This record gives sequence, C-alpha cells and structure tokens, in this order.
Amino acid sequence: MQKIMILTLCMALTSTLLAQQQSDQEAIKDAIQTLFDAYRAKDSSLMRPLFHPDATMSSALVDKNGVPQWRKGDLQGFLNFAGTKNDNYYDERIYSYDIMIDGPLATAWTEYSFFLNDKFSHCGYNVFTFFKTADGWKIINIADTRRNTDCKTK
Repeated sequence: MQKIMILTLCMALTSTLLAQQQSDQEAIKDAIQTLFDAYRAKDSSLMRPLFHPDATMSSALVDKNGVPQWRKGDLQGFLNFAGTKNDNYYDERIYSYDIMIDGPLATAWTEYSFFLNDKFSHCGYNVFTFFKTADGWKIINIADTRRNTDCKTK
C-alpha cells in the first residue's frame, strides 16, 4: 500500500512539473511571437515590456571576405528603429522553436528568414536567453546568425 502511495505521489509531482514546463515553454514562445508581431506592426511599446532592463543584443556573421564577425547590438537603438513609422515592411518569419528551461533561465533557438518589403534579405537562427522574473519571462539577450545561403524563402 505504501509503495502505491509513493508511486501515485511521484506521478502527480511529475505531471505537475511537466505541466509547468509546458506552460513556461508556451509563455516563452508567446513572447517571441509578440516580439515579431510588434516588429511587423512597428510598435515598440509592445516590444519594450518583453525585455529585461539590462538586456543585450548581438550578431554572429561571416563578412563578404569570409571573416567571422561578432557585432554587439544596441537594444534601445533597435526599439527606436522598430517603433519608427516608415514605408518599409519588416517581416521576420520564425519556422521552429527549440526551447530549453532550467529553473529561472531559458534559451530558445528559432530558425528565421527576414524579408524587407516582401523581398528575401537573409536568414539564420535567433538565440534568445530568458530570465523568469516575478513578472514572468523576460528576454535578457538575443544573439543571431545571418547568412544568405540554405535559407527558407516562403
């Protein structure tokens, strides 16, 4: 009888942890979707709350001479740019989500292709790092790769 009670308790705890993990994964995926929906809408007021105040950005790419480059981005500059009304249409399409969570830290790898005015520009992967605050999951870093080969264009 005691073994059955222990087994039942373990199963209940496991299902509770799995449900929380799935809930956290959905919250992270929703934050990423909101970020790019707001980017397409040029609404940085929807983007800003997704970020931790100390968040950073960077890109890893290979320049036209084949030299690997690491470029630090500017979150405030990105938010200002994203919220600026202009005639261009920016569309970053996400094709997959690979989310890993350990306690208050999570990463999400997302495959993407970027289009400017419906014309393909580049592709790669975004690597989001999230931190779970009292207010929920916040982006603490975005790093991306950029290339023009082996890309999805639909």
